[in-house]
Order: sequence, then structure tokens, then C-alpha cells
Amino acid sequence: MFLPVVLLAATFFISASLGSEESCYLTEEQEDECASVCYPIVKPLLRYFEKCQGWEAQISQNQKDFLNLEKRHWEVQRNNDKLIAEIDKKNTEIELLKNQISDQKKTSELEILINQLREEIERIRRIEMSGEVPQANQNKTHTEERTKENKNPDNKIDKVEVKTGEVSANEQDNSRNQTKSETQTKALPDSCPRNQKEEWVPQEIQIPGSDPLKVVCYSDEKIGPGWMLVYSKYNDKNMFNRTYEEYATGFGDGKDDNDNFFIGLEKLHLLTNKEPYEMYFKYHDYKCDNIVIGNRREGFMLKHIGECSGTNYMKVHQGTTFSTFDRDEDGHPERNMAKDFGYGWWFKYGIFDTGVGYSYLHMMIRRKN
Repeated sequence: MFLPVVLLAATFFISASLGSEESCYLTEEQEDECASVCYPIVKPLLRYFEKCQGWEAQISQNQKDFLNLEKRHWEVQRNNDKLIAEIDKKNTEIELLKNQISDQKKTSELEILINQLREEIERIRRIEMSGEVPQANQNKTHTEERTKENKNPDNKIDKVEVKTGEVSANEQDNSRNQTKSETQTKALPDSCPRNQKEEWVPQEIQIPGSDPLKVVCYSDEKIGPGWMLVYSKYNDKNMFNRTYEEYATGFGDGKDDNDNFFIGLEKLHLLTNKEPYEMYFKYHDYKCDNIVIGNRREGFMLKHIGECSGTNYMKVHQGTTFSTFDRDEDGHPERNMAKDFGYGWWFKYGIFDTGVGYSYLHMMIRRKN
């Protein structure tokens, strides 16, 4: 607004200084005179106009910078809001994990108590079977006389002799039968024989710390004798779609090689931790030279499998824990592989060939010593 006013005043001043409003042409003398009068006035105005142009360019640049900063501010604000929302989400997940850990601790403590109770029951059972529990009246081997004073209607005192400590014939027979049964139980082997000639032989064994059970022992020319069938699956999805507890204790008869049967994770743990065992899958020709199964608190983990060889698509993986439809341990965030395939196994997320989808599974173990 100021610049046009100044220019207009300068124009008016120049016109007045020329003296003639009618002539549009100037002589050289008049031009020199005009230049001497106008230059001192116009020069500062031109400089001021030049500065104003520079200021306007700087203002325009400042406005652009401000808009860019404002845009970056809003982007930072949006990112900040997203980070706050993500932090809130993670805090919620942390709380859920804390609750799950607390629940698992309670469950673990309960499992420890249950295992201690089972061990105590097993200890008492072994003591009873070994005959260490003293029984009443068995230590008395001779006759004792005891006098009872009974008053009759005549107020007389009768002496009655009672004989104790005598063992009847039936009690002696029962004692002999019990001793015979205990002797037979103690004589049961805890593994399959190494001198087996037939391919499949039913065998009754007793694992230390467990009840006697029937298994099937296997032998052939390629891998030799002494193999115990511990997992026998014959395309029966319903038979093997069992709970975690059922897999822990075992199921099936195990009378011959055609039965659907699983010896039980707890028995596998007892066997493979007491003596060194190797593992073999009959229909897949896959063998590992040293298998160790963890306990319940460890999720019956495949703690060790040693060196393995054989068919590429039949593999087990060290460090995997046992999964069932009601206890998903396969590591897959959005899938329960035991539920999908209908049987419990040491599944591993991301490894398709870990026992997945096999209709027939013959897992056998053999004591190495």
C-alpha cells in the first residue's frame, strides 16, 4: 500500500517540476534536469522495492517451511497415537501372560502334588508287595493263654482259656499264593528278549515303578531282536484322538502287532531315563540311536534323540513336547495339529514332515545294553 502512494507522489512531483502539462516530449536539457531531480528520489524507492521483494520471497519460504513442519507435526502426532495404542495393547497382553503364568504355576504345583502322591502310593504298593509291612498276629508263633473273668448268675468266676497266634490252613494257602505271585511279578523282565526268533512275540514286562503290562516284541533280520512296540497306530483316528492324561497313562491292549496301542508317556519316561534306548519306525525305516523322554513337568519332551538316519519324510525333532487336542504344544499360533490330524504326537510348527498325517505308525524302542 505504501509503495503505490510513493510512486504517485514522485510522478506528481516530476510533472510539476517540468512546468508544462501539455508537452509529452522533453529536450535534452529538460531530461538532464529531470534526471538530476528524480534520481535522488527514485533510487531509494527502487532499493526499498528491491528489499521488499526479498522480504516477500523470505516470507513465502517461511510459510512453506511452516506448512512442512505442521505436516510433520501431524505425522509425528499420528505415529505417537499409534505407539500409545500399541503400548496399551502390549500392556494388556503382558497382563494376560502374567495371569496365564500364574495359572500355570498353580497347575504346576498341583501336578507336583499329584506326582508326589502317585510316588507315595507306588512306594506303599512296592512295600506291600515285598512283604515288608508287618502283619498282626504273624509274629506270634506259640500259644498264649488268656484268662477272662466272667460272672455267671451264681456270681462265680470262670476261667476261659483262649488260644491265639495259630494260622489257619486257608491263611497259609493265601500267604503261599501271595508269595508265589510276588515271586512271579518280580521275575518279569523289563525289556524285550535279545534271543527272540519269531517276528512278533507277546511279552509281559514290568517297568520299575509301574504295574506289569503286556507288550509286543519285534525282531527281523535287518535290525535284529529286542524291539518293544510302544506306539502302534493303524489308521484309526478315533482310537488315537485321546486326551493328554490318556496319553500320559497309555491305552490299548498291546496283545499283537495289529492292535492300536500306546504304552504311555510316563512309562516311556521311566524306560528311557533308567537305561539307554534307541528308537525305530518300522514302516518308515527311520532310526535314532539314543532317545530320552522327559517327565510330565517337562511336557514329556524329546530331550534327546541322538544320531538319526533313514527316510527323509519321517522325522522327529529334539526339543519338541507332546501335543494332544486338549493340550496344544506344537508352537503353531493359529492351529492345533493334534486336533486336525486326530492323534497325539511330538508335532513341530513349520515342519510338515513331523509325523503329520501318517495313517500307520509303528514306533519301537530297544535297550542298548
